[in-house]
Amino acid sequence: MQKQDYEQQINAIERKRLEGRISYEEAILARQRLTDENRRIADEIRRQTQEAIEIHVKEKLKEEQRM
Repeated sequence: MQKQDYEQQINAIERKRLEGRISYEEAILARQRLTDENRRIADEIRRQTQEAIEIHVKEKLKEEQRM
């Protein structure tokens, strides 16, 4: 009986350890996904800003040519 209780305690400890490890790894993955998403958004904003600058420069050039 004591051996069975001991084995159950060992199994419970191991289960908690593994659950903690899984939780830790899930947190790492969530942080990585957030970082990737932020990087994607920043790249998109840079692209849109570059396009807006190019449009502005072209319009400014056309305006100067008209004058």
